[in-house]
Amino acid sequence: MSDGLTVAVIGTGPRGVSVVERLVTRIGERGPSGPVTVYAVDAFEVGCGRTWRTDQPDELLMDNSTDELTAFSGPSDGGPARPGHGPTFAEWYRASGHTAGVVVGDAVYAPRRAYGEYLTYVFTSVVRHAPEGVTVVPVRDEVLAVTKDERGAYVLSLGSGGRRTADRVVFATGHADVEDGSASGVPAELDAADADFPFLRARPAAEVDFDRVPAGATVGVLGMGLSFYDVLACLTLGRGGRFVRDGGDGTDGGLRYLPSGREPRRIVAGSRTGVPIRVRGVHQRLGVRTYDPVLFTESRVRSLRRPGHGDFAKDVQPWISAEVNVAYFHALIGAERGPGAAESFLGRVRTAQRETADPGQAVLAARDAMGMSRHDPIDVAHWAEPFAGETFRGPDDFERALRRVVRDDLAHARKGNIDDPLKSALEVLRATRNLQRLAVDFGGLSPASHRAFVAGLAQPLSFLSAGTPLVRAEQFLALLDSGHLRVAGPGVRCSWDAASGRAVLTSPQVGGGGTAVDALIDARLPKPDLYRDRSQLTKQLVKDGIWTSYVNSAGGDAFDTGGVAVSEAPYHPVDASGRPDGNLYVLGLPTEHVRWFMQVGVTPPGYACRGLGADAEAVVADLLAA
Repeated sequence: MSDGLTVAVIGTGPRGVSVVERLVTRIGERGPSGPVTVYAVDAFEVGCGRTWRTDQPDELLMDNSTDELTAFSGPSDGGPARPGHGPTFAEWYRASGHTAGVVVGDAVYAPRRAYGEYLTYVFTSVVRHAPEGVTVVPVRDEVLAVTKDERGAYVLSLGSGGRRTADRVVFATGHADVEDGSASGVPAELDAADADFPFLRARPAAEVDFDRVPAGATVGVLGMGLSFYDVLACLTLGRGGRFVRDGGDGTDGGLRYLPSGREPRRIVAGSRTGVPIRVRGVHQRLGVRTYDPVLFTESRVRSLRRPGHGDFAKDVQPWISAEVNVAYFHALIGAERGPGAAESFLGRVRTAQRETADPGQAVLAARDAMGMSRHDPIDVAHWAEPFAGETFRGPDDFERALRRVVRDDLAHARKGNIDDPLKSALEVLRATRNLQRLAVDFGGLSPASHRAFVAGLAQPLSFLSAGTPLVRAEQFLALLDSGHLRVAGPGVRCSWDAASGRAVLTSPQVGGGGTAVDALIDARLPKPDLYRDRSQLTKQLVKDGIWTSYVNSAGGDAFDTGGVAVSEAPYHPVDASGRPDGNLYVLGLPTEHVRWFMQVGVTPPGYACRGLGADAEAVVADLLAA
């Protein structure tokens, strides 16, 4: 760094801000040996990026509680917020006097824009308190191309016509807009449909023009994950509707919907599973819960890993399911017979595992030895897809079954993520994500297993380890009660009826025919795919061979993932010649399928080197080694 260093960070959401904060922090700790310039570039809002932009409405809630997040690499020490020291999101939120959001138990789920304000606060603190010799330059602009000049430096061509030159470039670009195609499950006719039919393509909810959906319309929604609840909120709360809590337990969910008259007459939703994403249990211990695996341990995962040959369904999945059931029976036994018996159960599991190669059988043997055989184990796949293989006579028949599933999930969630054995056990899927990644990332699976993992085997893990505040399930049931919501069913299909000029949603598992809708919203955020990415920057990087798609090609098979091929930490992109470019870094969503579950990017308070914090530290260490 004797001649100085210039770094460009493209994308300033949580990952980009984390890189900037840690880079400036580490330089301050060691002292710069030359001038350092950091360009922080974002096309949407510098400091918080696209997803967390600060102009979005309060009804768009976070799915993590405030106590689960920080963007400073160290705690507040009583001094001003600065690189390396500052408040957690919860501390900042309380001090800022925010009152919007939802309180569930002792946890607060803030509006998404509030986290954007916090990220901007962190970024501004870093800019203001950067050490001498370090300059952080905010650049609100779109990067159209990254090319090399005659000196080997990188030139960022900006949408405004300007340019920035950097020695190193960190890509933290986040969610991409992808071209529509047959893989999206949306009929091709919609691309040529009359402009009078509103088709709202998959985008973050803050960018969707919901005004195109008229009051009183029947609107179809594809997808029932986290973005689905954003759509519901925008079409109800965002139109002036209200959810009120009745005395006692109220309706199914404890809430009643009071319409404004400006919302759609009916929202018809559908997805692959036919159920909304599960809700999180009430937090009974704020902060990050640690979990020490008994069976699915790091040493176990390393022993299971067979790069290029691993079989997720055969080698890995049984250990994850067994670990979930260890936590489940541990909680059940603890509740019925006390902590001593629960610890005895864990000892029996370890003993049984040494006597059998089947981890599921080890758990059941320990369960039986504790006299708990009347309790069935958790079937993770069933909890993710409760209607798999079922058929229903008609919509009313299906809705009754759906209500039972959502009510049951809500009842478990209300008991808490410690007291309720089921919610406590499913938290294991969240707590062991890094171990799951260790098993599958960077070609840990055979091409065939990798393909199957991306196509469906990963779905229960992501579906059950994510989750949203339980108030969302209460709102879901209230909208069913009011008649403003209906679910078409599992395996939903969308077709185009040329005669009526409307889209039609049907479920092959629900009789009674389909439902024609006056508008259609795609609430499924697309998976990253280099071949379908609309970004001019991505197209240029691929064309020039700077970014390539990761192909798992072990043996005679090959699986082209569509994710950016990168090295292991610090995540240099692998160019068309097969070599990692040591001056470039790619973090997060563009690398999905090379790494797994990149849509989640948080750093928990007190765990500076977990989550995206670990990725940022790896990048910064490599930058400073120059």
